[in-house]
Amino acid sequence: MTMFWCRRLSAWVLIAFCLALTIVPGCGTRTRTLPHEVSFEGLKLVVWDANQPLYPGSPSWEEEVNDCVREFSDEYRVSVEVRLVTREELRLAITGKFISDKIEDVDAPDLVYSTEWPVVSKSCAPVHDILDLNDLLDSTVSYWTKDARVLGIPAYAHWFCAAARSSPGKTPCDEISANTDWVTGCKGKISYWQESPAFFGPIAANGLTEESIMTYLQWVKSFCGPPAPDPLTSWQSGEVLALFPVNPHLFRWLQTSGGGHGDIVPLTLPGPSGEGGAFYTVPGYVVLAQADPKKTCAALLGQVLAQRLGQWAARTFGGIPASSVDMSTFHLCSALSYEDRTSLTRAIQEGSLVAPDSAKEQVRMEMQSFCADSILRYLQGLLSLDDLAQSIRRGLSGHTSP
Repeated sequence: MTMFWCRRLSAWVLIAFCLALTIVPGCGTRTRTLPHEVSFEGLKLVVWDANQPLYPGSPSWEEEVNDCVREFSDEYRVSVEVRLVTREELRLAITGKFISDKIEDVDAPDLVYSTEWPVVSKSCAPVHDILDLNDLLDSTVSYWTKDARVLGIPAYAHWFCAAARSSPGKTPCDEISANTDWVTGCKGKISYWQESPAFFGPIAANGLTEESIMTYLQWVKSFCGPPAPDPLTSWQSGEVLALFPVNPHLFRWLQTSGGGHGDIVPLTLPGPSGEGGAFYTVPGYVVLAQADPKKTCAALLGQVLAQRLGQWAARTFGGIPASSVDMSTFHLCSALSYEDRTSLTRAIQEGSLVAPDSAKEQVRMEMQSFCADSILRYLQGLLSLDDLAQSIRRGLSGHTSP
């Protein structure tokens, strides 16, 4: 596991990094100033967060959260209750569907973690008039922006890709993407999880319509090949050249224990248009408190937690921090090659994806669930294109009863 610690650190990089740390006090964030004269003393905040995977040699995310909350509570003299809940409970809280008065001894949250699949809703309080967001990557802020209001505090970019095999020391990410011979050779040798929420990532930017879904599924069938019973087994046995969709957690695991057969690089698949495009989400924190001073206090705590999460993600599994101040952590500690880090960072910086409205995301979830069997059978060659279109149409319209 030592490959995931900062390697080959030159002296000048270390000096620059240490200097950066010396000017970043408290939980790894800038010195915070209150946006206006307001006292938080005596306030109680309720924060809902989630457990994260444990990585050997790294502190758990629970430890990081408790550390941040302790420092914040001391600084502002507030009381903060942290609850680690399920991702489903977090989603229900953000969409306003969690009714806390029906559960004994559970206070409604003032600040919640968005999960890796963020949505925006009318419950999300704007934070752009409270926080200084200038140090954040523009694409991570725009991800959370709706109707000129920033409805979440970005932590990091959670990227998705195809994990592709290459010969050791050859074909870095950019070259693979542009290598026509490699793409031709890869055709029909890509395993995939069609039930993954990220499966439709290559067409996410333009929205999911009947036409776009049909076109995409036809491309998957012709370019990737039929679905494997167990994509991971196909990858480990060397039967396929790429695995899709892969998030940073799985990519790290594949690099260390997911089988040999050459180096592994992140690859953006060309998609039906042939142009490809990065797919990512931007996890962060959402303020649900609607009135001051609690709203402002929750936003400030959310900023602290978001930056710490971005740093932790960069160190542990290769997430790209939303804060430009913390990009050095990503470059120093990531196990990705320089070419791969540069390519992924550029793709995120040039990205234009936005957090979906909760209602639209619900439609996608219902469609993908309702059409799961039809999609599988079509990709296996057992269902006609017309029958698939009918199933997709019903799934998108919400008419999912027999």
